[in-house]
Amino acid sequence: MHPSCADVDVDTWLSAMPESVVKPTSQADVIENMLAGIPLPPGFDRRSIPTTDAVRDRYQLGAQVTGTVACAWIDRWVDARRVGDEAAAREAVDAMSTSRTW
Repeated sequence: MHPSCADVDVDTWLSAMPESVVKPTSQADVIENMLAGIPLPPGFDRRSIPTTDAVRDRYQLGAQVTGTVACAWIDRWVDARRVGDEAAAREAVDAMSTSRTW
């Protein structure tokens, strides 16, 4: 180790991270906040959003959250079209039309 470097504990290192970093212990709360205002498909399971025990960049986590929701809506649209459920297909289209603001 370089003489000017000091050993630090994990909590000290995590507390030195910039605001754009999401700590592992905060991921569930941050994901919940990111989902606020996003239309979710019926039965959407928040646990389907991949999490990790590592620190994450807020932007990348947001991309993971919105990507997971978008995929769920696309799956719903595909399933609805396959069975001829026009109401469910329209619901998916309407939800996805708001994705620019997610």
